[in-house]
Amino acid sequence: MANGESWSVNQCVNCANMDISSRNPYDSSEACCGHYRKYYKPTDNACCAEHFIYDATRYDATRENPSSNCYLTTITCEILGDEDNCSTLETLRIFREEVLKKNAEYHDLLCEYDIVGPLIAHAIRNSLDPQTISRFLMDTYIEPTKNCILEGKIELAISIYKYMVEELKKLCGIPKMTYAKDIEPTGKGYIKGLGFQHRR
Repeated sequence: MANGESWSVNQCVNCANMDISSRNPYDSSEACCGHYRKYYKPTDNACCAEHFIYDATRYDATRENPSSNCYLTTITCEILGDEDNCSTLETLRIFREEVLKKNAEYHDLLCEYDIVGPLIAHAIRNSLDPQTISRFLMDTYIEPTKNCILEGKIELAISIYKYMVEELKKLCGIPKMTYAKDIEPTGKGYIKGLGFQHRR
């Protein structure tokens, strides 16, 4: 492991040999492992820690898209064209820092965002109509979540968000997962040590 970095989650999606853009033509929920040259689900347990190579371009090969891992930023800024400091993203960020991160009850919710975020962002970006999908997600889930937060309806905000994530996981073929309690989530679409950081 380079630069003293350590990996918090031993899943194929976090391995530098997993190419999430190269999908099994017979089962789109599987992606190509460059080491074994076979298809595996990105959420499978990793075979060996030695394959976890620190690579700052892991999810951003062009270095032109700093929001690659964060699908909320991908939807809001990259696809719909809003500013990074728009009220929607700022509200969600404050909520993450002041509510979610300060309550152990939401540990798995943050872990889930970090781990499946890159897969969801990639799926939306490479869909047939990312603009329509993003507008639907914004109007149906993201904005209502923000409005509930601003109105102090915390549980309803979390319920709307969770429902959206479950629907997106179905779309991407991502199964239900459990997360080790010793993982320190960022809630920004990456696990610490997984590459670049973007203002979120």
